[in-house]
Amino acid sequence: MKFLRLQPWIDQEQINTKRVSNTLMKKLLGGNLKLCCSKQLLEHLSTLLDGEYNDVETLYAVPFPYLSLAREIFPSYVKISAQDCSEFVSGAYTGEVSADMLVDIGINNVIIGHSERRKLFDDEKSVCNKVMNAFKKGMSVLLCVGEDEKQRKENKTIPVIERQLKSVLECMVDHRISCIDVAYEPVWSIGTGNVPENEEIEEVIGFIRTEMMNYHVSGRVVYGGSVSSKNVENLCGIKCLDGFLVGKSSTTEEFAHIARLLHRK
Repeated sequence: MKFLRLQPWIDQEQINTKRVSNTLMKKLLGGNLKLCCSKQLLEHLSTLLDGEYNDVETLYAVPFPYLSLAREIFPSYVKISAQDCSEFVSGAYTGEVSADMLVDIGINNVIIGHSERRKLFDDEKSVCNKVMNAFKKGMSVLLCVGEDEKQRKENKTIPVIERQLKSVLECMVDHRISCIDVAYEPVWSIGTGNVPENEEIEEVIGFIRTEMMNYHVSGRVVYGGSVSSKNVENLCGIKCLDGFLVGKSSTTEEFAHIARLLHRK
């Protein structure tokens, strides 16, 4: 089945239409540095990239303390993203970082709903609140969804992803926002080296696209979960896939290799 990308109907007050339309034309390669970051590492990673590809958007998600530094170190074609943002706008919430604060220092991208956040802190309501707060500030959101090992064994992959998607998509429609990027990251695959068969990933990607179309929401759908230079060429053969969210491999020269392969596909 061929899934067609819908023309976005964007709320002009919330999202920059030109930025969204240009972004949708490119594949996405995101690197999530998680809690593995230092000034030395950022400087090293910035030297590994070959340059800008006209068909691949490169993004690094770095911890909060390094966001401004990363913007200075990396070339302008590399997007710098936060790994999360607060569900609260302001108030007595020590340790929280709001979408407004991120935009104030020039950060316009954010990952929301990563499995490592869902496991410790987030439920569907908080994820939805975070997404809406980010959109209200004009940020670009990469929403993460995926099932854990127990849910997979119980054949609950699709119902779990449907629940995770539905709460966000319904809020988006209510606020007339129609563009979001989604990363399918099977929790059991992250950091384990175990990757689903291509057919399994295609089935989930197809479901995500169908759900987005049902809500008149457009955006890229990427895969994340033990992506490396060893398996990326095979993963590039997955139909309707718009890129990757990379964890461990984003801290090494493998990330640049993955970018080259994605560019050639």
